Amino acid sequence: MLPKGGVVGDELMPLSHLQVELPEVYAAARDKYDTRKQVPQNYIPLLDRYWRDMVFLSPVHPQVIHGVLVSCGHPGLVGRKAFVVNPALLDPTLLVVYEFDNGGRYSYYDADYHRRYKRIGEMTRAAYRDAVRERKRPFIFAGITHVLYQGRIPVAGLPVVEVRK
Repeated sequence: MLPKGGVVGDELMPLSHLQVELPEVYAAARDKYDTRKQVPQNYIPLLDRYWRDMVFLSPVHPQVIHGVLVSCGHPGLVGRKAFVVNPALLDPTLLVVYEFDNGGRYSYYDADYHRRYKRIGEMTRAAYRDAVRERKRPFIFAGITHVLYQGRIPVAGLPVVEVRK
């Protein structure tokens, strides 16, 4: 799985941790929610936490996202890098999935369903095409299943992938 967002020091950190420990980094990270101010307040009933308390991981490889963006008329993500996080190394009681289908639903991460989590549906493709048509920056993870981890993730030794043409 590939984390969304940035690295602070030697670990991936939730927004709520940044707010307390690194307010200047938090301010920059918070900016991406300017048009979606309610999103960090989304409640995760399985963990009794909020989105701001989670590290977000994408089960979709960035090269795949790049290909779909390009097929929708966007220049893509060439040169973007991401860490690869093995979900088997994370505490499964702190790892949940948010699927956008049927109005959105949470469940605990299930490795048996990992292939299902990796798909990019028509909702995402339509969002990409709309952004291109409107000459706006697309929200890359719109409609893509989110994997959320409650806590920090050390990055030392994690593989890194880079999107190519």
